[in-house]
Amino acid sequence: MDFLLLLMMKIHLLTWIVVTLDFELCHLLYLPFFLNEFVRFHKLLHQMIKMHFLTCRKRQSCIATLGPIIRIYEIKEVK
Repeated sequence: MDFLLLLMMKIHLLTWIVVTLDFELCHLLYLPFFLNEFVRFHKLLHQMIKMHFLTCRKRQSCIATLGPIIRIYEIKEVK
């Protein structure tokens, strides 16, 4: 797996751990503000993970389709 993906997934897991640990203390905080910020961060993290998957998939498909063409071109150029 990619290092960036692992890092984003760890951050994703840590946010859930922080929420579960802080949920007991949430009655001391302004709860709507806390939940709103968490939801916003969570959505942003999901978008980052989704974009990372899309770029990886596109990069691999580009390599898969262009790889043989580049090899054929290199062979013709050498001869």
